[in-house]
Amino acid sequence: IWGRIWVLQMNNIEDDLRYANAWLHRDGTLIHGKEERPEELEYIDLSRVIEIAETLGRNKDMFRVDIFVGLPAGSPALKPGATREERLAAVEYAVNECEIYPTTSFLYWPQLAQDGARLWVAGYKMGNYRTIPNDEIPKEFLEHGALPAV
Repeated sequence: IWGRIWVLQMNNIEDDLRYANAWLHRDGTLIHGKEERPEELEYIDLSRVIEIAETLGRNKDMFRVDIFVGLPAGSPALKPGATREERLAAVEYAVNECEIYPTTSFLYWPQLAQDGARLWVAGYKMGNYRTIPNDEIPKEFLEHGALPAV
């Protein structure tokens, strides 16, 4: 929200199922999910995830960024005995999708949704934006709300 990570949602995918494994603050502490930090977080560079998301979210009031984080199939880092450093070095980060609205369901955590909405609205109330003229819209559309049929 407003170019800064508000919340991180960590999903796991098993077979054809995707489920939220944990909800995290930007510092990696748990909000919701497992009672303990998921083991996978030991191999994720959260500062890199945050940098990617905040770079893409810059100059936007609200922006969701989905980032796949994992090890390629067959990676030597997946083998037993691989060190933490080897796993960290082998992890790949790929932006999968970006949205201008939160598609995540906050059904079970309405307070989390309310906190996000409060931050979003607060940015507008504080004037945390600037209006940029758009001279790319055809004049006919501005005047009539539609373009003439071709």
